Amino acid sequence: MLAAFYYDGQSSRRHPVTLEIVDRTLRIRGATIQLDLPVGTVDFGEPWQATPRCVELPGGARCEVENIAEM
Repeated sequence: MLAAFYYDGQSSRRHPVTLEIVDRTLRIRGATIQLDLPVGTVDFGEPWQATPRCVELPGGARCEVENIAEM
């Protein structure tokens, strides 16, 4: 399980969430966020030095993983 921040693509507000892959499904869980997405619909991006990893989600939403060493 990874700690991340979820952005809905509509506002700049960030939501603390956890990310977990279970049975080829990305589970995103937070206080007000509960999403299950097939991993084939998610762009996990490429690591680039020490910057946060951006996970692009369908519909313009995204998650930022601060500690890319955990991925």
